[in-house]
Amino acid sequence: MRSPVSLCTGVTYDRSSIQRWLQSGNATCPATMQPLSSTDLVPNLTLLRLIRLWNDNAPNPNPNPSAITSTLSSSSSSSSSSPSAAVKELLREARDAADPAPALREIAGILEEDDEDEGEVDKDGLAAAVAPLLRVEGAEAAAARVLALVLAADGADKRAVAAAADPGASAAALARVLRTKEMGPRVDAARVLESLIAACGSESEAAAVAEAPDLIPELIRLAGEGDAPSAAAAAAMGASPGSGRGRGGGGGRWCGAARWARRRGFWGAPRRRGRRRRRRR
Repeated sequence: MRSPVSLCTGVTYDRSSIQRWLQSGNATCPATMQPLSSTDLVPNLTLLRLIRLWNDNAPNPNPNPSAITSTLSSSSSSSSSSPSAAVKELLREARDAADPAPALREIAGILEEDDEDEGEVDKDGLAAAVAPLLRVEGAEAAAARVLALVLAADGADKRAVAAAADPGASAAALARVLRTKEMGPRVDAARVLESLIAACGSESEAAAVAEAPDLIPELIRLAGEGDAPSAAAAAAMGASPGSGRGRGGGGGRWCGAARWARRRGFWGAPRRRGRRRRRRR
């Protein structure tokens, strides 16, 4: 078994085998024959580690080492079976697939599963590779989740996202995520947007982000939906490097939106209202 993955039924298969099964038009679990509510493949890292451990410590070398080349290696070089190797394989799948969302969700699962393993992943390289996929229709939320996890990791270069992203198109993609009903993806989008805005190197880039349809109204809406969403939205609207420059630039729009939302009590301390003075007769 080169790359063990689990279906929603909990049964684990080799990735290439189950992919052939699904691509043949089957919509059931081969072992249980239960209908599949989702065809997402989740990496079984526990089994992958056991396979690696057995491979590294087996008294007799595997007679056909090429059978496990994609995820396992000899004892002198076991890094290819690490989560980093799995992420690289999934990135190739995401770039080649018409719908990169399933592979991106698997990458997010790897990053979420084990903090120690996450440290093996090249975060900056991952951010640069995933940022363009943010603009693929239908994959926006999955890409935003991966980018949010990368940006939250220690030592991540927040500029890596902006370096590989087209500011205007990426902001439009994040706005589509912000318009959805699910809170998690919306918070992810706001956090990615914060890094995207902060890395804008010019007023024109900041303006391209600020002018994305419905972006600022959706951030303001998010700001009124709890502490974590409020903090994410506030950070995004306060991240523009040009907030102190002219009124016409993107920074002015962000700064104005932040002041508007704060005055209306979407986050932060509510505005104090003085007592009305009675008119003297």
